[in-house]
Amino acid sequence: MTQQAITTHKALLFHTIDKQELEGMYHEDIYSPHHSKQQSLSLTIHDVKQSPTGSVIGAGRLISEVDKQELRDYLNGEDGIKSQWLPPNLLLINSQKMVWYVPSKIRTMHIKAGDEILHIKLKFPSLVFQADSSGSLKVAAYAGSGRPKLTQPLYHAPLWNIYANTRLCSGTALTTDVISVESMVIWEEAVFDTVFTHSNHNNVLSNNKAGKQRSYLAFIKKKAKSGAAFNVSDMTPLRMTLENWAA
Repeated sequence: MTQQAITTHKALLFHTIDKQELEGMYHEDIYSPHHSKQQSLSLTIHDVKQSPTGSVIGAGRLISEVDKQELRDYLNGEDGIKSQWLPPNLLLINSQKMVWYVPSKIRTMHIKAGDEILHIKLKFPSLVFQADSSGSLKVAAYAGSGRPKLTQPLYHAPLWNIYANTRLCSGTALTTDVISVESMVIWEEAVFDTVFTHSNHNNVLSNNKAGKQRSYLAFIKKKAKSGAAFNVSDMTPLRMTLENWAA
């Protein structure tokens, strides 16, 4: 039988803390099954990174109520995903990631132009979002406005603040590592309510025809004035399907 390697991603550490050290901490972040007058038990969660010499435990954070519930679910043999009504635009969800689509719609783009922030109303393209349990988000565009198929070809989202690998540069936007229907809106706000500040690669638009910030702004203003949607010819193919991208 072939043995499979086990890769550790997170570590749960138990700490004994003097009661005096607990001052200023939120009560819900402290798990205290063994109460005493002088000490309390605290739990912290740490990301574990793999290095050539082995696993390295990174900086930790106090356990949250969400973390506690995930731990309870695991100990009870549950997968952490509760029975719930799923929104029609949700394509995939499991304990590690979720994928959903947002149809083309007229929205206000907040975009930095020098020292000024412009608020331009235009029709955004249809987008697919992929959030994962590490707290990162990928965004890509597709043609049409209906539910995309697995074979749907994708394009680079014609938006700033997104890297060439489709990952969002979230900056100071509110994000989450919780996979749930409720967190979909958090990620959408991180994109649609953000201030777009810079281009992260040369394929934001096709043929780099608006690769410079000034020309991109001119392109966006022209789209807003005409009321036209983004055309397929405006976008750069990602050269992968929805199924490949979400794998």
